[in-house]
Amino acid sequence: PNKYRSAWLAVMGDTLRQTTARIRAAVDEVDPNLRIGLAANRTSFDFEGVNIFTLARIAAGKNRPFIRLTGAPYWRNADRDMDLAAIVEGVRLQASWSPDPTIELVTEGDTYPRPRYYVSASELEGYDTALRASGCANGILKYMFDYTSKPDYETGYIDAQIRNEGLCAELAACFGGTTPVGLTVFEPMARYENEDLGPQPSLYGRGSFLMMSQRFLCDQSVPLAYRFSNGACAAFGESGRHLPEEACRNGVLTDAVGARHLMARGIDVGIVSCAPAPRPVFEHFMADDEDRPIGDRGAFYRFALKPGAREKSRFLIGVRGFGSNRTGTDAYPACYLYENAKGQKFMVYAFDLSGFVEESIWATGVSKDYCRQRQVQSGIAELQGYPLPAVCPGHPGLHLICGKKDDALSVGLWNFGSDPVWEPEVALGRRYGSIECFGCRGRVEGNRVRLDAPLPPYAFCFFRVSP
Repeated sequence: PNKYRSAWLAVMGDTLRQTTARIRAAVDEVDPNLRIGLAANRTSFDFEGVNIFTLARIAAGKNRPFIRLTGAPYWRNADRDMDLAAIVEGVRLQASWSPDPTIELVTEGDTYPRPRYYVSASELEGYDTALRASGCANGILKYMFDYTSKPDYETGYIDAQIRNEGLCAELAACFGGTTPVGLTVFEPMARYENEDLGPQPSLYGRGSFLMMSQRFLCDQSVPLAYRFSNGACAAFGESGRHLPEEACRNGVLTDAVGARHLMARGIDVGIVSCAPAPRPVFEHFMADDEDRPIGDRGAFYRFALKPGAREKSRFLIGVRGFGSNRTGTDAYPACYLYENAKGQKFMVYAFDLSGFVEESIWATGVSKDYCRQRQVQSGIAELQGYPLPAVCPGHPGLHLICGKKDDALSVGLWNFGSDPVWEPEVALGRRYGSIECFGCRGRVEGNRVRLDAPLPPYAFCFFRVSP
């Protein structure tokens, strides 16, 4: 943080406000009833000195503001590690930042560069239906025609839309009026002005947006929400600087950077000291008695922990390369749980999460791992004192969205992975007595739902359980 950054943001913000107002005035001279909307991009929320919601109100004049949010299916073509589930959750995060429910929000169903060789109709339908279930937007700008060809050159997107019309009506009935439930993700919109950017700052730095919280948590198949409730929350990295302390009473999942921000505010997270650590070769997961390899990227930290901190995994130092070995005795905590004297609970990882966007298919990272998935899901249950509303572990790319209305729970499953989910079994957070299925058939057995057929790649289904 410094005066130059603040001045730069102030100048940009003033310029954008003035330019937007001049555009609105020019349109008003023709017809003040004409609506003007804005299309968001990666910098529209925090890097321009004014956020897009403020600009949308200026652009709207006397009319209803509207915004096309950013994050589209084609983003997967630009970034190997940008999973479709994380793109969906990035859109939900933007929608949660809107300060005014009267602002009309539409999503970016862009299939650039078209045709379906590049972005499949199944990807577009998965993106569309997942965001419909979340209830975060008013509609979708759905790119289903090729820009340069005849209208009947590419009909696959339209065909898929028509085939799913009935299922989309059932989706609306199943999720309509529900409140999203799951792990709360805390990512404040305004933080850049006072953020510590490190030695190599970049507005378009990898991991800045989509946020690493979306990337990491989607790999764990954890249902997410964006409003505080009585459950645990995730606040990684810079978010720890801004997290309301009252949120700590329900449990916080964070990384080393987030923990250090909390400590700087006088919050006891169970760490006596924290120092940069050698990059490990393996992580030993106690619950699974499994050693899993760690890639050659990222920043790691050695914690000295307070009494009462309980380790869930440890980093092991060894020799890196093919057949990496575990020789030597040097190890340090990788993940631990801790409850302080105020009853605040924390699950902390000993790395900087922002450094783990894998740029190569050979990089294992710290996210895409069955042991990590089980660790995160069970850790959240320990933090908040009760299980997540629904989980279905062991299936890479499986994405869950959950919504609650009264005592009923709606659960959607989107298989954004390349393999079928052969025998889908969903563990619920409590026991239920009845089930309604849509796009699938299944049965409820206490706190388990078993579906009768596999869920193919890029297929989706959903159900509602009641007491």
